[in-house]
Amino acid sequence: MKRGPIRAAIISDTHGVLRPEVERILETCDVIVHAGDFDTQMLYHKLEVNQPLFAVRGNNDRGWSGGLPGIKRFEIEGVKFISCCWWLFLAIPICTSSRR
Repeated sequence: MKRGPIRAAIISDTHGVLRPEVERILETCDVIVHAGDFDTQMLYHKLEVNQPLFAVRGNNDRGWSGGLPGIKRFEIEGVKFISCCWWLFLAIPICTSSRR
């Protein structure tokens, strides 16, 4: 049986706040990608409950977030992604090409 399209939410910089209108949208998604700055462990755990969560550590995520990667490579339904917080993106080359 063929599955329909995947509905993915891509968010960042929630800084400990998840507005009700955003929460309603997230409930309709199959997967959540969070590009850092949760600010609180409670928000991280709230997002990982109902659907897969692909998350990276942001520059404001401290202490509790030590287990979150700075860069995360993942795949959703055969499509490859790479996610990182902006501050890490500036410091590390993500993609290289042999083309000149």
